[in-house]
Amino acid sequence: MPPPWAATDHENEVAADDDDDDFFERMDAIVREANARNHEAEVVSESTRSRLLAGGDFVFSSGPDLEPRWGTAGGDVLWARGESLLIVAPPGAGKTTIAIQCVEACVGITDNVLGLPMLPAKKILYLAMDRPRQISRAMRRRFGDEHRRVLDERLVVLKGPLPTDLSKQSDQILNLAREAGADVVIIDSLKDACAKLTDDESGSMVNRAIQLCNAADIDVLVLHHQRKGQAGAKPNKLEDVYGSTWITAGAGSVVLLWGEAGSEIVELSHLKQPADPVGPWTIEHDHHHGTSKIARSFDALAFLRAHPGSTVSDAAHAEHAAPQKSGTAPWKRTERRLRKLVGDGLARVEAQQRGTGTFDSARYWPTDPAFDALITVDNHRGQGGQSDDT
Repeated sequence: MPPPWAATDHENEVAADDDDDDFFERMDAIVREANARNHEAEVVSESTRSRLLAGGDFVFSSGPDLEPRWGTAGGDVLWARGESLLIVAPPGAGKTTIAIQCVEACVGITDNVLGLPMLPAKKILYLAMDRPRQISRAMRRRFGDEHRRVLDERLVVLKGPLPTDLSKQSDQILNLAREAGADVVIIDSLKDACAKLTDDESGSMVNRAIQLCNAADIDVLVLHHQRKGQAGAKPNKLEDVYGSTWITAGAGSVVLLWGEAGSEIVELSHLKQPADPVGPWTIEHDHHHGTSKIARSFDALAFLRAHPGSTVSDAAHAEHAAPQKSGTAPWKRTERRLRKLVGDGLARVEAQQRGTGTFDSARYWPTDPAFDALITVDNHRGQGGQSDDT
C-alpha cells in the first residue's frame, strides 16, 4: 500500500501541470492581443499616412471659393462640402422630414430641397438609430416602387444603434462609411450614437468622429435636439444646443427648426453658417407627402419694383415686419439682399451728396427700363422723384 503522502505528491504534480497550462494559455492570449493591437496600429498608420499632403497640394487641391453641398455658390448655403451640417430641433419639428428630402435630392430623384440645389452623392449611409421603423415609414412617403433600384444602388441604411458608443470608438462611423462606399453620412439622431452628450470628453469624441469623416471627403448631416426654451421662448443661440460645446464647435453649419411637435408651420433659422446667414424662413411641412417648402420669403426685387428708391431701412422694415436699427444683423441681412441684386445687374444704388462729407442714405432702384423712363420723365417735370402712380 503506498504511503499516505504519495497521493498528495501526485495531486500536486497534476495541479502544477494545470497551472502551467493556464500560464501558457494566458501568455497566448497576451500575444494574440498584442498582435491585434500592432495590426490595428499599422492600419491606423496607413490611414493617417494617406492624409499627409505636400503643402502645395493641400493649398491648391480645392478652389478658393466655398463649394456648396446644399445651396448656391455665392448665395444661400446651408451645407458646405468638407464640413458638417447640424440640424437641431425639438421632437416632432421635422428634422427627419428634411433629412429624407436631402436623401431624395442626393440620390438624384429631385435636385433641390427648400428651393436650394443639392449636390448629388455617390452613395449615402443613413444611420437610422432613432426609431428605425418610424424612419422607414417616413421614407415611404417620398419613395415608391419605381425608386427601389436607385435606392438599392445609392442608399445604405444601418438599422438600429452603432456597434459601440461613439465616445468609446470615434472611427466607427468612418469605417462604416468606407464599408458602404458612402461619401455622405446622415446621423439620425446624435443622442442614439453617444449617451453622455453633456460630457466634454464625449463631445470631443463626437467632434473627432465627424472630423475624421470630413478629412476623408465624407460629408456628414447630423440630426440633434435643442434645449427647452425658458418660459416657452425660442432658444436662438449655439449655447442652447443640447450637449457639450464641442458638438457645435466642430460643425460647419448649424440650422434650427423651431415649432410645436407635429406642426405644419415651423421656423428655420441659421445659428452658425459657412457663408452668409440663411433665413429666417417660415417652413411649411406637408406631413401627408413628406415635403417641405418655404411658406414666406422676402422678395427684395419685387419690393424694389413696388417701392423704387427705397433705403435698406425701408426694405428691412418690410422684410422683418418691424423697424430695424441700422447695422443690426437683420438690417445687414436685408442690405446683402439688395447688394446682391446690384451685383446681379437687377438693381442700382445711388447716394446723393447732401453737403460737404455727408450723404443721404443709399437708395436702391430696380434696373427696369419702365421705371428708368418714368424717373426720367419725372425729373424733367422737376419733381426729382417718384410719380404719384408709384
